[in-house]
Amino acid sequence: MVLYVPDEIIDKDLITIIEQKDLLNQVERTVLKWIWLIMGIIMKRDANIEDSGPLEETEFWEMKCETLENVLVQLQRDDVKMCIEILKTAQLVSYIKFMEVSNQLQNEFYVAQSNIKFLSILKTSCRDIESSLLSEIPEHLSRLLDLVRIIWNNSPYFKKQNEISNLLCKVNNFVIKVVSHYIPMEEIFQNRTSEQKQNLLDVISCCNKWIKIFDS
Repeated sequence: MVLYVPDEIIDKDLITIIEQKDLLNQVERTVLKWIWLIMGIIMKRDANIEDSGPLEETEFWEMKCETLENVLVQLQRDDVKMCIEILKTAQLVSYIKFMEVSNQLQNEFYVAQSNIKFLSILKTSCRDIESSLLSEIPEHLSRLLDLVRIIWNNSPYFKKQNEISNLLCKVNNFVIKVVSHYIPMEEIFQNRTSEQKQNLLDVISCCNKWIKIFDS
């Protein structure tokens, strides 16, 4: 996202812009558009909560953090600062609104940084599970949930009930997705389940162990 500044004000001083109502209105419309765009970034949430896992959640916050930082850097541009100073000097209400949104942007950036730090501790455990044999997966599951508990106890964001519930949902999605790779769908559709009986039993056993660990 790029914060656009009207070309008409680039070479003009602050007083001239304030005295010319059409220029002042143009600056205000521009800043109001910034507010709308910034709020869209702040409010953006992971849309794939039903399917995504903790690795996707980490990737979401990494991308959001990068976007937030990009906007924060742009807010330090001289032309952007001038637009804000114009609203302040003209005593427009939109200046107050912009400052509120600017503070929200900074706070959301801190949240994103914190979430990346905490979610990153799940990466190794998730990678270990992904690379494990089916019979080896259960031995990694307790460790995965222990790490989630660490996040719950220490992260300001994931300390909230709805957010830790969402994270647990993503962890559950991840385990189901990994285990489901071992379900011989082709053989099942070809009615050859007898050939894969032991494999299916192993999948069921793994799922039951996960349920037991999850509920403990």
